[in-house]
Amino acid sequence: MDVNKEIKKGIFYYGIMAVIGLIALFVGYVLNFQRHAMSGIAIGFTPVGIIGMLIYIFGKDKTQLIKSVKAENEERNIFIRNKTGYRAFWITYWFVFAATIGTDFLSISASDLSIATLIFMPVVYFITMIIYHYKY
Repeated sequence: MDVNKEIKKGIFYYGIMAVIGLIALFVGYVLNFQRHAMSGIAIGFTPVGIIGMLIYIFGKDKTQLIKSVKAENEERNIFIRNKTGYRAFWITYWFVFAATIGTDFLSISASDLSIATLIFMPVVYFITMIIYHYKY
């Protein structure tokens, strides 16, 4: 495994996240389009992208970063991430199905359902990740 290639890939992905956040900020405040939604996107993407890039850029020569990159790409961790993603997808799928059916009985808007789903998805993913780390 080429650690430098993985670090460059991480910098690239975090850079894309930062750019998406900055574009959302521009679209929301300069073009005055969907300001509320674009603010949320900008608040979510920009700091994560910038901080992630800084971690990779300033941690390039540190041995701890190299150990972390190697551990992240270890076979066991890849297996756990794949299994977690599969399980979290289907749990979220059935949640969306049940919530969509439930909207007939409950007074819930599509916006509220979307927000609940965005909160539910990472919670399910991280709980499943914890379970699989202990299991495997």
